[in-house]
Amino acid sequence: MIRKTTRKISIFLTFVLVLGVMLSSFLWVSSEVEAASSGTGTASDPYIITTPTQLNDIRKSMRSYYKLGKDIDLSSYSDWTPIGTKSAVFSGGLDGDGHTISGLTINRSYLSDVGLFGYVESAQIRNVHLTGVNIVGNDYVGSLVGRINFGIIENSSASGTVKGYRQTGGLVGEVVYSSAVVNGSSANVTVDGYQNLGGLIGKYSSWTAMADNSASGSVTGTGGNLGGLVGYIDWGGGVTNSHASGDIRGTNLNSSSLGGLIGGSNSNLIEYSYATGNVFSKEGTNLGGLIGSGGGNIEQSYATGNITSEGGTFPEIGGLIGRSDFGKISNSYSTGQITGNANSTLFGGLVGSFYQGEILNSYAAVQVPTTGSNNGGLLGTEGYGIITNSYYDTEVSNQTDTGKGEPKSTAEMKSKATFVDWDFNSIWTINEGEDYPRLRPYVKSYSVLYESNGGTMGSVPTDNNRYPEGHVITVLDNTGNMKREGYRFMGWSTDALGNGGVYKGADTLIMGTAEVKLYAQWAPLTYTISSIGDSTLLSLLEGYLPGTQDTKTIQITRTGTGDLTNVAVLLTGDQANHFEITGPLETTLNDGTPATSFTVRAKDNLPSGTYSGTVTVKADHMADTTFTVKQSVNAKQILKGDANGDGIITPADALMITQYMKGKITLTADQFKALDMDNNGILDNADVQMIMAIYLGGTGK
Repeated sequence: MIRKTTRKISIFLTFVLVLGVMLSSFLWVSSEVEAASSGTGTASDPYIITTPTQLNDIRKSMRSYYKLGKDIDLSSYSDWTPIGTKSAVFSGGLDGDGHTISGLTINRSYLSDVGLFGYVESAQIRNVHLTGVNIVGNDYVGSLVGRINFGIIENSSASGTVKGYRQTGGLVGEVVYSSAVVNGSSANVTVDGYQNLGGLIGKYSSWTAMADNSASGSVTGTGGNLGGLVGYIDWGGGVTNSHASGDIRGTNLNSSSLGGLIGGSNSNLIEYSYATGNVFSKEGTNLGGLIGSGGGNIEQSYATGNITSEGGTFPEIGGLIGRSDFGKISNSYSTGQITGNANSTLFGGLVGSFYQGEILNSYAAVQVPTTGSNNGGLLGTEGYGIITNSYYDTEVSNQTDTGKGEPKSTAEMKSKATFVDWDFNSIWTINEGEDYPRLRPYVKSYSVLYESNGGTMGSVPTDNNRYPEGHVITVLDNTGNMKREGYRFMGWSTDALGNGGVYKGADTLIMGTAEVKLYAQWAPLTYTISSIGDSTLLSLLEGYLPGTQDTKTIQITRTGTGDLTNVAVLLTGDQANHFEITGPLETTLNDGTPATSFTVRAKDNLPSGTYSGTVTVKADHMADTTFTVKQSVNAKQILKGDANGDGIITPADALMITQYMKGKITLTADQFKALDMDNNGILDNADVQMIMAIYLGGTGK
């Protein structure tokens, strides 16, 4: 009984001890997470990570959700341990929230499932950006995730170097199972390894199509399935709207299935995707500018890289696809150059070997080696495929084969008329005579916008066209009769201040790589009038008769364009009141009335003296024009005793005094002055006697 009781107590104590350890462990994990971050760890309220230690502590709660609160530097971890293994997966979420994680270093050449996260399942990883990674692993190696089973990775990126053996990618080693997907992500990572290597993903084994991805790092391997974006696509997962620009390099005999975008493909569909990197193989086979080998449909995709094979006797090289086993290639093309040794064969500008399927509305402008027995401008060799409305440049390719695509000259390849039943409205575009057809989804086109740049009336013209780079733009005129008060329209310029040159309507310019804005150019309405010099009027004799003054007629002639408004002439100066102006008080000069005139003269009855005035011609948008007018009035010379102005002194002049004194006549002021011989202001007999004395003395002249 005692023994049974002791045993029960022992069991109870053991249970309490275990429970305590479990509780303490639970409390320790919970308290560590809570102490490390704000938030509660749910999808709607994630833990906020702000330190490297907090990021490392994710492994303590693998189903929780996290978000970066700031950039994280992991350089203090000399050899980072990946978060998550196949037996202890990470199945929560991490949102980088646009922050970066730098300095990630892993050196575990013996380990598989290597990356910031090793193995994740049904996880959500978003907006995580890694910089400067340096990672070495075995299989399933990526900078962000070694292997993802289900789940999603989106809007994430990485830069640096990644080295593995198989299933190695710049961002993800392998994506597995039907619902796993990588979208909107990129990598600029140098990738090195053996087999299934990709600039972004080593191997993609998902039925879910990935989209909007890119890679720019180089990929080098000694085995097969090397791709600029994905090394190998299995299970039919598709690729849309993605591209790669890194070079692909296979270094030995086993380096087969090398592609600028995808090495080996078992995809359902590759669409709206392209590759621009070069592909090189030491001695391998199945090399393509876009895809090394495989099957499936290729739509609206292209490749422009050069392809080189230094050895091998059956390389199967194509500008777009090295070996195509099945599927349809439509609305796609390749350009570039293929280089192979003298023993090589199966070179095709678009496809090296084409066994079955269809090629529709596609072309190649690829230089193809002339050596070998199965070369072609479009296809190297054809099995049971159907080729419809597909062409190749015979001048560039140095090939003249028929039946495997239609050979055309370079000029014909740059003419829309060559391409029968091609859709140049929604799929293709062409710069006639200048370039080959290009796919609209990749040819960036830009608008031309017209800006009023201060215009106050009318409307700017509208150009609804979009122009690809290099296309000619015909500049529109001022079709909306746009105006600006006080200015005249001069044309358009790419610079608001006119520093970009001025274009008139119907002028042309070449579209660049950005939207063009044309700003209206306005010149102030400035006018001049015909030159007006200072004027001196003919002199007058004091007592001049009204209307006998010299009259100066001044012509005002508009120069420039537009209406010259509020033309007026003003007199200013201290003596301005001694002159008079006739017209215009205020007028407008326009196309119908480009000129007017006015007159200036001295007023009537000015006493002797010299007079001057300033005449100012004013108008809107014109600097004042001034000139000086002068008028001299000379004093009249009066001969004493000569009242009747006949130049002689006679008794008749004396008689005028007598008649004036009797009130019989009225004298003018000049007559009075002439008869007032003693200048006393009175006419009397003394003045008569003085006149007669002059007459009798014979000095009357």
